Amino acid sequence: MPRRSTLWTLALWLAACAPHEAADLPEAPGLTASPPASVEPTPAPQHAAAETVAPPGTAPVVARTVEREVGERTWVVPVMRPPLPLPANAPAMLIHLTPGAERARVLPRVVFLHGYSACVRALAATGETSCGDGLPTQDGSGLARAADASGTAIALLLPQLAFLERNGDPGNLSQPNEARRYLVTGFERGYAFADAGPPAPGPFVLVAHSGAFTAAAAIAAHGGLELQTIVLLDALYGEGPVCAQWLVEHPAARLISVHRPGGDPARLTRALARRLTRLLGASAVGYASLDELATVMASHRFVEVEVHTAHAQIPTAHLAAILRSLFAPEGAPVSPRQRSGARPTAPDPGLPSARPESTPRAAGERPGPAP
Repeated sequence: MPRRSTLWTLALWLAACAPHEAADLPEAPGLTASPPASVEPTPAPQHAAAETVAPPGTAPVVARTVEREVGERTWVVPVMRPPLPLPANAPAMLIHLTPGAERARVLPRVVFLHGYSACVRALAATGETSCGDGLPTQDGSGLARAADASGTAIALLLPQLAFLERNGDPGNLSQPNEARRYLVTGFERGYAFADAGPPAPGPFVLVAHSGAFTAAAAIAAHGGLELQTIVLLDALYGEGPVCAQWLVEHPAARLISVHRPGGDPARLTRALARRLTRLLGASAVGYASLDELATVMASHRFVEVEVHTAHAQIPTAHLAAILRSLFAPEGAPVSPRQRSGARPTAPDPGLPSARPESTPRAAGERPGPAP
């Protein structure tokens, strides 16, 4: 056989044996409903981002469920590089648009930063939910449904941090301006998937739960985002000085710390309130129940809110009320108790019981002597 024919035959044989990418990827399961587990995480020591983040120049990790709607008005967002390495079929970010978001003249972008041992598909969903094709399942937290129940027009962004790990490492989000690049790009791509027309992006708001305090502080300090508000949900386990400095340097910003009675978040919230009183004056620091939050925020830059809700349930139970306080629907009436700051005469069954008070108080004042 001539030499050229032998080489040509060998080349065809090698090409036939080479591996090929599958054209069709398996479908990821949909989302369905049940209350979240009430396991209470305890923040663990942090690890340096450099130890866990994929080195520059490596192939980007993109979810295999890219361009799929994974729940009602909820989409997976493909991103160039997530903050931390992920399994190839775990979404790096979800975006959820509440009803009316497409028609909003200005669309606030709410970024929910999760605590330990979480995956974003389960955070958005209700019921037992797969974290991705072939990955573990978790009970859903129902955050997409809670956002819808708020009656506000927002884009809810759910970036995946450490995947199913007891780890608060912010990863690449600790790098200067990385949060801006990542979250702005995520919003633009996710909004494009929704085919909702040209967006009218509004302010960014961070909502951080539990061990996400490290990521929230990194974004506040180095992220390059113009943040309107940071909401800490039983999350002030540290980084109080960073939060204080951010508030001092951004005169139009607001900081809200929601916590349960006792524990480190309550103790460190009181310490932060004392620090901010020295830095900004007593008039900048206030206390509110959930039903008073909108009123107290209007005149105070730092607001403490105490709730009587299990740690893991706080986002599910209170996200809707917090969003209503931040972004009241246009033309929504303000109730008399919101105007006066007085507590309701009967407890709202949808909210945790109010903290007992021995004497009446004005909105923004702490009930009784401060601990």
